[in-house]
Amino acid sequence: MDEEADSFLRSYEGRGTQKTYAYFLVDHLRWRARERLATEAVSLRDLHRYMGAVGARVAMPFGEPWRRPPKRPYGPSALQVAASCLTGFYLHQCGLGINPELRSALDVRELPT
Repeated sequence: MDEEADSFLRSYEGRGTQKTYAYFLVDHLRWRARERLATEAVSLRDLHRYMGAVGARVAMPFGEPWRRPPKRPYGPSALQVAASCLTGFYLHQCGLGINPELRSALDVRELPT
């Protein structure tokens, strides 16, 4: 999991985006570990559930909220950054041949914010 994140974040080396994306990616990967999901198995539905768990409005059950007090759900700007980060991360993984089914789903639909 760390190598996956490092590989993706290296493309942002030396830019502020790298730190910002690292923050959001670590949060997502911790959630994914709790859900026992491997990169190969993540679906668009799982990404929608995660976005709902961190504060996005989703029209489906997403489980228990991920950000519990004193942490608050992400606001609109943070949700947009999280969606961008996760889309980039999973498209990067798809480019490496991991979970190609997710690529077509991400090409067609945006993550909720």
